[in-house]
Amino acid sequence: MTRLVPLALAAALCLGSVAPAGAARLDGFARCLSQRGATFYGAEWCPHCAKQIDDLDGSFRYVDYVECTVEEARCRDAGVRSYPTWTFSDGSRLTGRLSLQHLARKTGCSLRETTQGPAIIDVPPGGEASARGLPGAGGVQIIDVP
Repeated sequence: MTRLVPLALAAALCLGSVAPAGAARLDGFARCLSQRGATFYGAEWCPHCAKQIDDLDGSFRYVDYVECTVEEARCRDAGVRSYPTWTFSDGSRLTGRLSLQHLARKTGCSLRETTQGPAIIDVPPGGEASARGLPGAGGVQIIDVP
């Protein structure tokens, strides 16, 4: 039987490392937060800030973040008095750790998964050539499994 395995998965299996399952799943959501004007103000010593950052997993890097221990003037000018604080394009602000669902409702960003995990697809014998021509098959590796 022949199986289709995305190239990234095949490489990860060979190298023995796979990215955390949620890492890329929230990238689109985190980017959307920034695109919609949401800004997160926090402090490195703040445990609630750390938990909010963890909620977004590796995707937090896409969030517009202001570290108030470094950018004190920017936080003061924004009227930040407690951490964490989120500000939004409509001029509103919310304090405390917010659920991702709350952020989604406030910004209109979708929490729907924007990327799919690896898929392994059974291909009937002799179907390899037609499988290569399928849309999105550019990053696919065909391997034989006895």
